[in-house]
Amino acid sequence: MLSGCLVAWVSPQDADVDASVRAAREVLRDKPDLPWYDPDRDAIRRVSVPPNEDDQRRQSRWASESVAERASTEAAPRSLFWQIMQVLAWTILGALLIAIMWLLVWAARRMDVGGLAHGKIIDRATVGPERMEDLPMAIPPTDQDLLAAARASYEAGDFGMAIIYAYAHQLVELDHHHAIQLRKGKTNRQYLRELRTRPRLRELLRDTMLVFEAVFFGQHTLSRPQFERCWENLDEFHRQLEQLA
Repeated sequence: MLSGCLVAWVSPQDADVDASVRAAREVLRDKPDLPWYDPDRDAIRRVSVPPNEDDQRRQSRWASESVAERASTEAAPRSLFWQIMQVLAWTILGALLIAIMWLLVWAARRMDVGGLAHGKIIDRATVGPERMEDLPMAIPPTDQDLLAAARASYEAGDFGMAIIYAYAHQLVELDHHHAIQLRKGKTNRQYLRELRTRPRLRELLRDTMLVFEAVFFGQHTLSRPQFERCWENLDEFHRQLEQLA
């Protein structure tokens, strides 16, 4: 069989196939040291080849498993690191948002409570006992000026007393700038008539006066929003007085 194949390779055009096969067989028998040829059976002899160490390793899963384990071991710390970083980033972002909201609330409260503190304050009239007697209301004596007393009452949550001090402050300042003549026994409507040539000041005084009368004469409870509407008008009231000065 094998010799026939060899002959076909050596002389593929030889017409006498049998003679070629016999010739090839004789050639093979003359070489008894061929480990892969069995002359007795004219067949290929099985050759035992010791296994190659690399071949054994090639079939092993150790390499792939070790690579996978290393990749998994390296990926685990990276995954944990990014999770920690994400949690930390969200925590910082949340803290910043809370801080911003707190600052906004704080700034809003400061604007409500001390909106006039940073503005330009006109020349403040000194209010002695004689000027207090000319006011159309009896108010507790205070070591502060009337505007500061109004602010202190506002901060304390006593909005009724705050509007009384605020209205008294407006009357004293109007008298100080010769817009009205503050006199004992005058009514609030008389002061409004004296401001008829100054409509914006008249309007600002009237808004405060109506709230004052509801509290002082009508004994109504004043809410924070009601007082703050009058309080916010004081900036405009002072600007109008500056124009008179």
